[in-house]
Amino acid sequence: MPNATRFLVPLLVLATLLAGCAGPPPLGRSQLSAVLRGDTLTAVRQNVKPESVDLEYRFSANDRDYLAQHYQVETGVTTTMVMVCTPGCFSFPVTAPVFTPYVIVYEAGPPERVLSYGTIEELSKNPDDSVSSVMPSLKLAMEKATAQKKVSGK
Repeated sequence: MPNATRFLVPLLVLATLLAGCAGPPPLGRSQLSAVLRGDTLTAVRQNVKPESVDLEYRFSANDRDYLAQHYQVETGVTTTMVMVCTPGCFSFPVTAPVFTPYVIVYEAGPPERVLSYGTIEELSKNPDDSVSSVMPSLKLAMEKATAQKKVSGK
């Protein structure tokens, strides 16, 4: 049984680590700190690579067109203790990143320019009416784009 334990523990750790690898690579805070309101899409892509986009769609609100790009941002880590019992029990810590959904909203161009960025909740509560007023339309478009993504498997 000790041989099984030596095999099982690394396998569990590897499975836990690989579970976090599904999907586009997450963004870090340093990448987001370089994004400013009014930046062009080209300027944003200098720090935020297109392969990090989790969901992208266009939508209209207030007689204007917009582009929304959703990302996962690594905002911290969590540690969980895992117990493995064979003839004897032992526990070990498993650390996993914590991700927060994040969106960058662009006013349609050309060129597309950053209107605002943050979590859906932050943008919905934004005191700037030009931002908060587009959020109901963004949420509807996000639901449609998410459903399409699930159907297409992309």
